Amino acid sequence: MNLSTRYSQKIEQHSFKILIVIISLVYGYLMNLGIYGFGKDFYANYGSANISYGGYEDRIGWIIATLKIGNFHIGVFLTSFLIAYSTLKVVVHFMEQVRKKRLDIFVFFLISIIILHSWPIILSTSNAMRQGIMMSFLYLSLVSLDRKENYKAVFFVLLMLLSHKSALLFISMILSAVFFNRLITKQSNFIFFSVGVLVIFSFLLNYIPTPSGRIIGTDFSVVFLFIGLITLLNLKPRSKKSKSIVSAYIYFFLLFSPVLYFGVANYQYERIWMVNIILVMLVISSRVKKKSSYKSRNTSVCFFNGSYFPYGSIYSWTNMSIYFR
Repeated sequence: MNLSTRYSQKIEQHSFKILIVIISLVYGYLMNLGIYGFGKDFYANYGSANISYGGYEDRIGWIIATLKIGNFHIGVFLTSFLIAYSTLKVVVHFMEQVRKKRLDIFVFFLISIIILHSWPIILSTSNAMRQGIMMSFLYLSLVSLDRKENYKAVFFVLLMLLSHKSALLFISMILSAVFFNRLITKQSNFIFFSVGVLVIFSFLLNYIPTPSGRIIGTDFSVVFLFIGLITLLNLKPRSKKSKSIVSAYIYFFLLFSPVLYFGVANYQYERIWMVNIILVMLVISSRVKKKSSYKSRNTSVCFFNGSYFPYGSIYSWTNMSIYFR
């Protein structure tokens, strides 16, 4: 690799970092203005200033979500910025792993606009704010682990523990993914490891007290359970050529998902999926890309002008995977 190529790659990397920060700042500012309105939790709790109560597992979440400096309540800005920044970081990181190269900047900008207006992101900006903050640190810890930035990963995991009481649940999935990548060297042994971890997880889950209350509004938990099972059946936790904490984490989340649905966490099943659904959709999209590539190699077209497509045409697949070209 010559010097000019390395220089252009450095510029490209920095341009993505700058773009992520700019998009996150603008997004946080617009959310803080209330351009999309505020959630019920904001008016009930987070609209107050500088709240610092609760146990250790909530303290950082309350401080960030309710921070007020002088006459400026910037809790929504900080929360929205964190969520946008961490989400875009994990999207870029995952796509680099799948495509082995960076996205086109214009395509990335379009993806950013779409994903930052999705349900799990919008819901977290001024409603489920502490959980959204914890989700941000989760994403950053996964990226750091994949990049072997272990000190950063430990720091973000600690912030998770201080942001929301559900962090222990997601940390158990992170630990399962880390042990899987470190200990399992043979692809054939992952089933035994998965079953063992699932048994331990199910056993420990029984000791969690069942809280009162259930999800308010339309319950989509059955839909999420179905999506999770279908994805799990078509998912490899790790490819033969590479190890990925992000991919392994998604695998263990989907593995634990039925236990959560039928266990004591059923009442919060939608909120649990809210944290991970973007990661799951990235996995589904990557599989669409792989299938489209496979079909493009094995499908013949009778007329070169493209006016005729045989059965098994790749046309619909390539349209679905346009963001991954």
